[in-house]
Order: sequence, then structure tokens, then C-alpha cells
Amino acid sequence: MLFISPFAGLLIDKVGRRAFFILLSVTLIAISCMVSLLLVKLDPENYTFLIPLLTLGVGDSFFGGSLWTAIPFVVPVENLGIAFGLLDCIRNFSVAVITYVSGKVLTDIGPPTNGFPLFYLILSVLAIAGIFVTLVLICDDKINRSGLLTTKAQPITEDSSKSLQASLERPLTNRLLTSLGESLDNRMKQSNYSRNS
Repeated sequence: MLFISPFAGLLIDKVGRRAFFILLSVTLIAISCMVSLLLVKLDPENYTFLIPLLTLGVGDSFFGGSLWTAIPFVVPVENLGIAFGLLDCIRNFSVAVITYVSGKVLTDIGPPTNGFPLFYLILSVLAIAGIFVTLVLICDDKINRSGLLTTKAQPITEDSSKSLQASLERPLTNRLLTSLGESLDNRMKQSNYSRNS
């Protein structure tokens, strides 16, 4: 699904509604896992396994484009590095744990065909849990951020483009300090105040 990811990102940037795309992607991944669970007993020469595999790829393409771009909307600018690092740490940890559990399931149950139904059942349960977590995210977004992740993308107006152009003409350090806002300014004033007293 290498070729779908850029187009998924472009669509997400144009449409907005990142929470909807996260829900769509997790639902596609869940459907893929459940269909794979049903197809595991079929003859290996049968190519119907490509349908859930392609569905999984499309879901994963939309998942990356919608989840990673939603982080700056919900995390303060000064904590973005921590948020991205924490998200990547959680993702890598979950990949390691699922790989280990999958290996144990497939090797301890017996021949590979006996372990695959349980393997796909575990993946299906995790994907369904992902759907519920996404629904909680949507509810939290509506309550705490007035639906910021569920709104449409706003077109750039002439005023906003002038403001953007003016901010890009300033040196990078000024842009970064401006984007951090008053919280950084207040912290600097407090630290200077504490040094002077």
C-alpha cells in the first residue's frame, strides 16, 4: 500500500475530519482481521486472501496519515517532541508484544494451520478494542476540544495567507518563539523574576 499512503494523506489534508479517518482505518483493519479468520481454512491456492490483505493495507495507509497528523491538534506545541516520541514508543512496544504473542500462539498450538484461527481471533479482538478506543477519542475531542478532530479542513483565506506569509518572513527562532506563545514568555519572565529576587 506504498502508493496509497500519499493519496490518503492528501485526502486527509483536504477533508480534515481526522477522527473519522482514524475510525475508518481501524474499522478496515478489524474487517480485514475478521475476514482472515474466516478464510484461514481455505485452500492455500485460493487467492481470496488478497482481499483482506489489501483491506489491511488501505486501513494502515489511512491510519498513519490520520493519527500522526492529529497529534499537533491535541498536544501543546512545547510538548510535541514528547508526544511523538511517546506514541512511537507505544507503537514499537505493541509491535514487539504482538509479535511475541503471535509466535507463541503459532508454535505452541501445533502445526501452523491449527494456530492461525486463534492468531486471527486475537488480532480481531485487538482491532475491535481499537474501534472502541477511537470512539472514546472522538467523544473526548467533542467534549474537551469542541470537535477539533472531527471538523472539516478550513480553506486558507487571504487574511490567513497574509498572516502565514508574514510569519514565514521572520527568522526561524522568532517563528518558534511566537508559536510557543505566552506560556514560554511567562516562564521566561518567571525565571528572570526568580533570578532577580
